[in-house]
Amino acid sequence: NIVKIAGQFVASDECPNTGSYTNTWTVTDACGNTSEVFIQTINIFDTSAPIWTTAVGSLDITLECSDVNGLATVQAQFPVAADNCDSDVTNIVKTAGQFVASEECPNAGTYTNTWTVTDACGNTSEVFTQTINIIDTTAPSWSTTSASLDATIECSNATAIAAAQAQFP
Repeated sequence: NIVKIAGQFVASDECPNTGSYTNTWTVTDACGNTSEVFIQTINIFDTSAPIWTTAVGSLDITLECSDVNGLATVQAQFPVAADNCDSDVTNIVKTAGQFVASEECPNAGTYTNTWTVTDACGNTSEVFTQTINIIDTTAPSWSTTSASLDATIECSNATAIAAAQAQFP
């Protein structure tokens, strides 16, 4: 004849995922004597940071320097996070890295973007890093039409020869 009164969850002011339950019991014997109240306090806490469900390295990419659309697409990507107590960890903060040119080729280099996310209790995730490698492996091409600078000049026309020699594709 033990009577349990289950307490409702009482959230803390600082963190809605933490708080406590207070359960109470009493017992009455066959003669009608009731015990003092037995109290059980269950404290719930959240000290676990959100984790990234996007695999490490999965947003890393190598692009040709001329791939402007590809760069825009990968710069718009975001990793996904999950938390054991907070069902809404979409407040991901991105720190966009500046382009760092390589010493050998100013058109090649890297962007390094980082993200963190914080749950409702203030636990912050580890840093998620994305590396975008920019390469330049495409040789220049001529935009001047083939044979457009060709000329047939009389050998005595020094001015025309000089003008033809001064042209560049």
